[in-house]
Amino acid sequence: MNDLIHRNASPWISDLLDHFPVVVLQGARQVGKSTLAADIAGHRHGNIVTMDRQRPDRCHHRPRREIGRPKVFLPDSALAMHLSGISEDQLTAHEEYFGALLEGFVAAELRRQQTWSEDDYRLHAYRNSNNREVDCLIELADGRVIAIEVKASSTVRTTYFRHLEFLREELGDRLIAGIVLPTAPEPGRFGDRMWALPVSSLWELGTSAGTLRP
Repeated sequence: MNDLIHRNASPWISDLLDHFPVVVLQGARQVGKSTLAADIAGHRHGNIVTMDRQRPDRCHHRPRREIGRPKVFLPDSALAMHLSGISEDQLTAHEEYFGALLEGFVAAELRRQQTWSEDDYRLHAYRNSNNREVDCLIELADGRVIAIEVKASSTVRTTYFRHLEFLREELGDRLIAGIVLPTAPEPGRFGDRMWALPVSSLWELGTSAGTLRP
């Protein structure tokens, strides 16, 4: 690593390591944090522990092109409306506004349930290089996945399942269920491991692998 560009932070980090057993290096994405840490650790015969949310041992060999930037949601829908400048009238008139808020609400509910769920799981958003996108993936500790699409629609269309069906082909038996969460009140089955469930099923059923298994 002799051809590395000198970083002004290098001597500061080395000085801190002379006084403390652990130093945390954080910053923006793609600025060379891991490379710098590896270089310093190599010279000092130290260890690196990454806090990256996409841990390789939990990605189950997911192709690199499918690991993108994380989605960010505000857990408070009213605050999200206020900061976005969306009025109640606009929310009613524009389905895309309501859809974005509903997706954030679902993500926040799933995140909240992580604190007490009997099943250890991680949340991901999926998007590949071909723009196939799924709103939320629930990845269980054993690698099985529940895929969720959120739709601000009172009518369930078969086209809502096309990306879930793609994941079913990609993941095989790892996919427990592909679920569309519309505003429609009635559940329905739309093929092998494909379901439409009302949004209320999130707190009526929870995220247990047993209760969401078709």
